[in-house]
Amino acid sequence: MIRHGDSVVFSLTSDSKEVTLWKSDLTASGTVAVKSIRPDRPPSNLAPVTAALDRVFFHAFGNSGESIELWVSDGTDEGTLP
Repeated sequence: MIRHGDSVVFSLTSDSKEVTLWKSDLTASGTVAVKSIRPDRPPSNLAPVTAALDRVFFHAFGNSGESIELWVSDGTDEGTLP
């Protein structure tokens, strides 16, 4: 878990091994899934690495699915990419 502005960002792995990036303002209504990260690949450690410049950086499988890459997220689905 890492602080990002007024929220925290973290990852959760479901029973089906799908890894999802989440953000929360620490309220029930303000806790939302941001993006499922490579649901067709084995899970990788999505623990956010650092926050800088209004972005969160973490490692996960990239679009090629062949290797783990550095990802960035601005807290939105569209803004979360390798």
